[in-house]
Amino acid sequence: MRRILTLMFVLLPFMVSAQTEDVLKRGTGAEASGSSFAFGLFQDAVSYDGSDVVFISPLSASMALSMTANGAEEATLAEMLSVLGQDVSIKELNEYNRSVMDFLASGPVGIELNVANSIWVSDLFPVRSRFCKTAVRYYDASVSNLDFSDPTSPSVINNWCSENTNGRISKMIESIDPATQMYLLNALYFKGMWSCPFDAARTREDIFHGNNRSSKVEFMHNTASFPYYTGPEGSVLELPYGDGSFVMDIFLPAEGTSAEEFVSGLDGEALSTLTGLLQTDRIKVSIPKFKAEYETSLIATLQRLGMRTAFTPAADFSGIAREPLMISEVKQKTFIEVNEEGSEAAAVTSVGIMRTSLAPDPFEFKADRPFVFLIRGRESGPVLFMGIVRDL
Repeated sequence: MRRILTLMFVLLPFMVSAQTEDVLKRGTGAEASGSSFAFGLFQDAVSYDGSDVVFISPLSASMALSMTANGAEEATLAEMLSVLGQDVSIKELNEYNRSVMDFLASGPVGIELNVANSIWVSDLFPVRSRFCKTAVRYYDASVSNLDFSDPTSPSVINNWCSENTNGRISKMIESIDPATQMYLLNALYFKGMWSCPFDAARTREDIFHGNNRSSKVEFMHNTASFPYYTGPEGSVLELPYGDGSFVMDIFLPAEGTSAEEFVSGLDGEALSTLTGLLQTDRIKVSIPKFKAEYETSLIATLQRLGMRTAFTPAADFSGIAREPLMISEVKQKTFIEVNEEGSEAAAVTSVGIMRTSLAPDPFEFKADRPFVFLIRGRESGPVLFMGIVRDL
């Protein structure tokens, strides 16, 4: 049966892979936690950011924060694990991320994929060797010392970002605060060719009916067999890349349901249910051709998800160094382009670690023995009352 699907709103979680799920399920159970973090992060971003396009990489954020969590202790670690891994230990989280990296390095056919991690340390900052060794073992992180006071240091870090995202994200660090002692970065790059490309000769302008305006944009057209589902929730289309290891799932909410409402109910279980209903059929597809860049601070989102102590002077990152430290920045930049040939996407997440001076314990004033008191004018004037308390 021939079906017609014209997308009026495109919702893009990051590309997913059925093979990835199989790989991760051989791990510790952290895959469910990773899914929870991904959808929680996306739902919060959509709820609080009214940008035309909200495009995040939960995987990039998780990698950078997981590296950081290896230096956390006590309540700080507990909160980070609660958000990133729920009921798993830091060792299980590391093993899960190791399995993800191993799979992504396997080189699916028709996919260009790169994931890289790095740690940049102020050359005057003494980092515990165990922390660095863990980052290298589980995350293949490069560890470099830099003179953070040198004005060229941001460009060194930015060059790393550019090299690992094919030039798509080239300026992540603007300047370095004097209190900053370390940056932990993840870079993620994806370029996939459609298994069934769109014919550029068929691309035509059409109307995209957005939340706030209708605008003319280029729409790509294709008629072929694709996994597809339509039901009371809306419609789902699966577009495979290369050998089918990775796909783009596109969700078109039912009429009367906003994209925001749809996202609020989208979690790992809902995704599994919807994609489990997909049936291959001949579909006439029309989707917009577009390119977008996005930048956001994730601190407020992470705090709302339950990661709070890490951003305060009460944070315990004694697994990184003896000095009191806290997270000062969690920033993510992303890029997405969808055209007739396929999709290109990139993300960099940076976690900034700064030195903090913990407030000293307050002096204690406990008047539990005889004392003298008076009432007077603050700047001048007579003493109005004077007294002594011997017993109460």
